[in-house]
Amino acid sequence: MAITQKTRWDDTGQEPPAGSAKYVAGEQPIAEYDNWFNYSTAKDIESLNKELSGRILSKGNTTSATVTETTLTLKQEVLPDNDFISFVHSIHVIANNPAGSGSTLYFMLRALLSDGVTEVDLLDAEESVAEGASFDDWLLDIIEKVNTNEKIMAIRLYAYCSVAPAAGYEPTVQIEKVTGVQN
Repeated sequence: MAITQKTRWDDTGQEPPAGSAKYVAGEQPIAEYDNWFNYSTAKDIESLNKELSGRILSKGNTTSATVTETTLTLKQEVLPDNDFISFVHSIHVIANNPAGSGSTLYFMLRALLSDGVTEVDLLDAEESVAEGASFDDWLLDIIEKVNTNEKIMAIRLYAYCSVAPAAGYEPTVQIEKVTGVQN
């Protein structure tokens, strides 16, 4: 007797009715069971991949923001595609303060919490970038600043200059990428 059922992962197969044919020691496996198991497992993996890919946070801004203000000002933010951010793995920040600006650039990262008002500083202190210098770094372990199980609605970048920069030499800041998990 030839086996006509395929045992490929994309076969739909049929779930055998309860109490129907069973494996007996030493016999060849029943193709319907194998096909149904393969199909069901492949569908579960496909569903899991869809679920997980929707939860991965990997977003940022493609352009930098010019800083001319002399008081701390919101320059950029990253919002989740889903309801909230549950975990931040890393944040890539780029800041440039060209020679000739005549000022020092300062920036701070904050997390906007679920109440839409409360913000938590993600850095111990404001970062400074001297005239003619730049900052390009991945910031890790900053989620420790947020209380456990707190929902994050946005990652925000604030910046200002020590004095108004010279025209044409304005500093820039950018949240290039935020990685983590969103729900």
